[in-house]
Amino acid sequence: LIQLFVEKCPSSPGISKVIVPRTSEGVNGLVSEGEFLDITEIKRQQAEDYECITHNGVAPPDQQKVRVTVNYPPMITDMKNMPANLGKTAILRCDAMAVPPATFEWYRDDHRPVENDNTLRIKNEKTRSLLLFTNVTEKHFGNYTCFASNRLGSSNASMLLFRKLSHTSHKPRCASASIFFFFCQICSHLSFVTIRS
Repeated sequence: LIQLFVEKCPSSPGISKVIVPRTSEGVNGLVSEGEFLDITEIKRQQAEDYECITHNGVAPPDQQKVRVTVNYPPMITDMKNMPANLGKTAILRCDAMAVPPATFEWYRDDHRPVENDNTLRIKNEKTRSLLLFTNVTEKHFGNYTCFASNRLGSSNASMLLFRKLSHTSHKPRCASASIFFFFCQICSHLSFVTIRS
């Protein structure tokens, strides 16, 4: 349960007070005819600006804003297996929504922490972490786990960096066409042969 109390709305006779979401105009029924707005089982989508509107029927309405922040543990939203070529660059990405913002750690398949070196760099941003491979080698292929955490909890997900298969060119259609053409020529020739006893 979260309870909003806006001190900017005085309890004076003849003044009505309404608290509504500032941008969504009362979405989900969050409208209160008083100084308090109770929100039960609040969701992270309800983190927004709310307004207290006062009106006494005489003076123009007055409005004051209050911001609600909803804290929640990390939720990883984007993890994908990625192909890579030897000697090329590659990126593994881990996106996580959290309030307060999550801190990130990366681990290899044998549970070793991933560390920066001359071919690999970790770049952490507000809502995601990137593994940047500047020169992919055989040792880089394998399973990677992203671990996101804040003071409310943690979440983890794994992804695979695998070697991209190279494609070689073949010409099976030309060979098939040649054989078919040769066979048809034989059939055509035999159709003109007559056998005499």
